[in-house]
Amino acid sequence: MLRNSKLQLTLTIHWGLTMKTEIHTKQQTRLLLTSCLVMFSLMIWGTVTHAAQPAGIYTSPVVAAPANVAAKILPPQSHAYGKTLTQWLNAYWRWYYTTTNNTQPFKAGPVTFMPLPSGALISGEGTPEDPALYRGQIEVTLKPGAPFVLPAFSFTYECYDDSCTNKDVKIPDAEVLSLPIITDHHLTLDGQPIQENFWDYYISTELNPPAYYPQPTSYGATGAWYAQGIGFVAAPLSPGKHTLTLLETYIFPEGIIPNPNGGWFSWGYIYDNTWIINVVPPGKQ
Repeated sequence: MLRNSKLQLTLTIHWGLTMKTEIHTKQQTRLLLTSCLVMFSLMIWGTVTHAAQPAGIYTSPVVAAPANVAAKILPPQSHAYGKTLTQWLNAYWRWYYTTTNNTQPFKAGPVTFMPLPSGALISGEGTPEDPALYRGQIEVTLKPGAPFVLPAFSFTYECYDDSCTNKDVKIPDAEVLSLPIITDHHLTLDGQPIQENFWDYYISTELNPPAYYPQPTSYGATGAWYAQGIGFVAAPLSPGKHTLTLLETYIFPEGIIPNPNGGWFSWGYIYDNTWIINVVPPGKQ
C-alpha cells in the first residue's frame, strides 16, 4: 500500500496520443505506460481527458521483411551502443519531455528513439471490472543499421517550480515492483514474442538536471526529475517492413492508493499498440 496520501498520480499513457488521467491530491506522480510497448498517457483522478493527436503515419511501398527476422532485444544488463539500459531510458525521457516534436523517430547518437502511437478508446469504462481498451498505430521509417530505444511503462515524478525544490516524493523501488498492476504483457516483433522476462528490464533513474517541459502543465508541473519503469534497446532490423505490437493489461485495484476524499483510487486499462517499422536504405522509397 502506498501510504503517502499527498501522492498525486498522473498516468500518462502514450500512444502518441496523450490521454491523461490525473489523480490529484497535492503532488503528482506521472505513470507512463509506454505501450511500445504501449505508451500510456493517462492521468488518474477526477478528470480523464482523451486528446487525440495526429497519428503521424508515414506510408511507403516497402516489401515485407522475412517472417523469421526479428530484432534482438539486448539483455537488460548490457552496455549497448555506449550506455546502459538505465542511461538510454534516462536519455529517452529527457528527449521526450523537453522537445515539442516527439511524434517522429529521433536519432540520439548511435540509436534512434522510437515515438509513441496515438490511440483511440474502443470500449470499456476504465474500471478494474470493465477495463477501457485503447488501440493505437503508428508507421515510421528507419535507416538500415539503426538500433532503437523504446520504453514499456514509467512512473515519472514531477517538479512544481523552476528550481525543482517543490517536487513529488519518489515511491521506493521495492514498493513499485510489488504493485500488482501489469497483469498481462505481450510484446511481439514480426509475430515472435520478445521481452518475455519483462520485469528484468526494470530501471530507476534520476533526471539530473530535471527535464523541464516546454510549457508547464495545466496542474502546474514544470518538469520531470525521476523515472522508474521498463524499456529496452533493440538491435537494428533488417531492410523491409516490420510489425511491433504491444498488448498490455493494466489493472490498479482498490487498496493501493487512498483517495483523500474517501475510499481508494482504482482503474483498469488495456493497451493494444502497433508500430509499423519500415527499414529503408537512403534514397529508396
